[in-house]
Amino acid sequence: MELGTNFGYSKSFYEFNYGKDGILYPIRSEEFMWNFGARMIKEYPLKNNTIEWVSELGLHNLIFNDGDIPKEEPERTSKNENTVYINTNTASFSSLKIGQGIRFWKNNVGIGVQASYLPYRLWYKHTAPEGFNSFSVEASLLFKF
Repeated sequence: MELGTNFGYSKSFYEFNYGKDGILYPIRSEEFMWNFGARMIKEYPLKNNTIEWVSELGLHNLIFNDGDIPKEEPERTSKNENTVYINTNTASFSSLKIGQGIRFWKNNVGIGVQASYLPYRLWYKHTAPEGFNSFSVEASLLFKF
């Protein structure tokens, strides 16, 4: 079993619609992804190599720029000189991440590929439009220390 977290960055190739107050806003921006979860690993030795079957269950959080979405509350101003308010223009939503993959190891270096499913509408029925779920394929270069 592996427990861990990853942090990633990507640039959108396609727009997705983000819902707020019943209106869908097209989002195409730079995104940050943060995952944490567990992977169950089943090892199969093969001569001097190892093949691993990977099953992942985690929590995936997508953080994106919401600068074009109207704000619900007015910009905060403070009369206290010691308080600083910074608007990061970000929004986020989370989903489960369910994945299956395979890794090939030679000594301490490996390569892997994994397919994952993220059902965003599980929790965000009002934010993510109908049919908005994510499938991903990830390739990785792995090192054991």
